[in-house]
Amino acid sequence: APAEKREFSINSLIDSALEKEFRKDELMEEQDKAAGTAGRSFNKSVTQETAHLETVARVRDKKDQEKRKKEAAALAAAAALACAPAHAEEFDILGASAPDKYVYDDAGVLSISTKKKISSELGAIKGAAGVTLDVVTTRKLTVEPDAYTFAETVLKKWYPDEAQRKDKGVLLVVTNSNEGAVAAGETFQGKISQDLAESIEEANIPFFSEQEKYNEAATSSVDRIAKSVLGQADPGPPREAKVKVGSNYKTYAEVDNKRDKYVTVVGGLLAIAFVVPMIQFWGYTK
Repeated sequence: APAEKREFSINSLIDSALEKEFRKDELMEEQDKAAGTAGRSFNKSVTQETAHLETVARVRDKKDQEKRKKEAAALAAAAALACAPAHAEEFDILGASAPDKYVYDDAGVLSISTKKKISSELGAIKGAAGVTLDVVTTRKLTVEPDAYTFAETVLKKWYPDEAQRKDKGVLLVVTNSNEGAVAAGETFQGKISQDLAESIEEANIPFFSEQEKYNEAATSSVDRIAKSVLGQADPGPPREAKVKVGSNYKTYAEVDNKRDKYVTVVGGLLAIAFVVPMIQFWGYTK
């Protein structure tokens, strides 16, 4: 009996020790699993946070790039606006063709009735004498401040063929400076005297323009030119007008001396208006 008890006791101890050992192993395994899960969870959290930060960084970088592009576009627009609009009126006139009804009212100061009257009168002298006069209004001259030089430029731009240009003329009225000019080809010049052209430039246009009577400035000037072309008596300038000393009626030689300067200035402004913004935009996008 004692031998059996001892044997039972030894077996029980061994079983108990093995059971504890297995439990210990299981507990360690569970702890390892738990630690591994926690580690993976931590790593996953870190990875997710890193990805989030990278996404935020990319979004911010994209926004910064868009902001820089918008700033570049704004600068380009500002540069273009700084160069082009200041001279838009002159460019519009030079970029247009000769008007069908003899009137190009870029300043927008002539009434409908005035335009009809001028068109009718100028159509009559074209049919009777074979000469064409175009009336042009503009608010200001900025590239070429000399009214006669600009009128000559318009004449040559609208009628580039010299032979065709001989019987053509341009009457220019500049509203902001209350001045004007008469430019004409050789044949047309033969039908109006230099004194008449000077009188229109120094009396009719300034006198009425100073009172903001631009319709009268145009119609009275056209009326005097038309009567001269048709061989009729000149009604003369307004009685109250004070004629300036000096002449704005220039020859072709005088105009040609200024031609290169005018072309250079216009070309330079066009280059600035279009090339500089492109260079700025290219610099910002790099």
